[in-house]
Amino acid sequence: MMIIRKHFQAACLTAAAITAIGLLSTGAADADTFIPQPNTVVTQKLPDGTVITVSLTNQSVDINPSMGDTPVHRNTWVSANAVMHATNGKILNGWIWPGYIVGCQVDINAVSDATTGSGTQTTATGAMSATSGSTATLSLGPGQEQNFNILDIEGADPFGADHNFPSNSYRNTNDVGVSWKDTTIALTGCAGYAQARAFVKIRAQTDTAVGQIVAWGPPFSLG
Repeated sequence: MMIIRKHFQAACLTAAAITAIGLLSTGAADADTFIPQPNTVVTQKLPDGTVITVSLTNQSVDINPSMGDTPVHRNTWVSANAVMHATNGKILNGWIWPGYIVGCQVDINAVSDATTGSGTQTTATGAMSATSGSTATLSLGPGQEQNFNILDIEGADPFGADHNFPSNSYRNTNDVGVSWKDTTIALTGCAGYAQARAFVKIRAQTDTAVGQIVAWGPPFSLG
């Protein structure tokens, strides 16, 4: 029986345009800074004609003064919806892997993480929703980058050993997605410029074709 460390529940994904930008609180010099981000949509046609559309929507960043209160501590709340939709074919199986690439004094635009996830640990259909308040702390020095994964799912690897997976698998569905709200990226050790950008990686397989697609959100500062 698989165990999901972060708590998830079935949810319907909704898309809403975000039009405001500004401070969530006023007056104080260390007020939270709320930054909405544009949607990202990537479409790819598989060799058998199946069309896969991967999107990142409802993206936002809330830069919050870190409790560490030093130049090497950063604290940011992130929210987004990651969705895969397929047409002109039937998806038999695949996996969805949402997360962020975080870097310290690194050109995030140049980062193209090719690491692949494994979707053998569990099977789900439809949408998943990460509860608010999920947190992870990354420690990065200058010139380093690291994945911050939205999902952390425990299960057995192909050899039966316990393993943690950053992806969730699905079967027999043309629509799958993950949404998260106010998930906290805490960064320590970076005295220089820190950036991050969202990604969602998708693997989709039909009877005769398989594709892997990545959609990237725009880079944003961690403060």
